[in-house]
Amino acid sequence: MNKAMNIPILRLGREYTSYDRVELDLGGGETLTTHTANPGLIRRDLLQIAKAKAALDAIPADTLANYCEQAAELFLHADLPCGDAVHSPQQYVEALSALTRLPHTLVRMNMGKIHAAMSKVRMVIDGLTRNMPL
Repeated sequence: MNKAMNIPILRLGREYTSYDRVELDLGGGETLTTHTANPGLIRRDLLQIAKAKAALDAIPADTLANYCEQAAELFLHADLPCGDAVHSPQQYVEALSALTRLPHTLVRMNMGKIHAAMSKVRMVIDGLTRNMPL
């Protein structure tokens, strides 16, 4: 893992560097800086929520489910961008464990639960909608 990780805010799908930041100690000289959104920033973004919803509405539900299933596999197995760096699943486990003080085994178990929910999103939607078609 890098000595310093920097995670910006995502505002309507775009990275945004905030002046409000929280620096977290991961131990071993490593830090994680997260950018935070103040209420004014959130209010401004909410004014554009209809535009964001329209963009999502333009994508068929079946395509969104495919994205979710693909993301599940990437989340569990791939090296992924995280802020200004790229992290492996093992680096994710180490960082989350350092931040939350959860043992690596519990972090991995939770990764499995996230993967299961995302990879079976169609089954979840079927259960919630009583098999209404996407």
